[in-house]
Amino acid sequence: MNFQMNLTRVLALMALCTVVVFSSCKKDDDNDSSVDRALFVGSYDTDEDCDGATDDYILTIVEDGDDDGIIINNIYGFGATTKATVDGNDLTIDDQEFSNYGGVSSNISGSGTIADSILTINFSFNVGGVSAESCVLTCTKQ
Repeated sequence: MNFQMNLTRVLALMALCTVVVFSSCKKDDDNDSSVDRALFVGSYDTDEDCDGATDDYILTIVEDGDDDGIIINNIYGFGATTKATVDGNDLTIDDQEFSNYGGVSSNISGSGTIADSILTINFSFNVGGVSAESCVLTCTKQ
């Protein structure tokens, strides 16, 4: 009888230890947006095609204060600043309004992906509610 009580106590103690050990483990966060953003941050040589009209310029991307946010500087080649969010190798430019260099209200929205050192961004740009363009940027990281 004494052996059976000791065995029961040992098994109960082992079960308790197992529960304590596994309940103290915390699942790692697999989606570290700071790593995602690091893929995008930098300066790029940009080739732009907007409905057949082409241009080239330097575009820069910096981290925004948000966990998954970035700021794209000089999109459309005239100094405009655009906010985007990052998820893995993808970025999203939610529809947003800003004033361009002439003070005219403009809207932009789009999406993009990065592979190695090539960033491709597709976006729509509307100037003053009058003209809309669809653009593709091919950006090579410097």
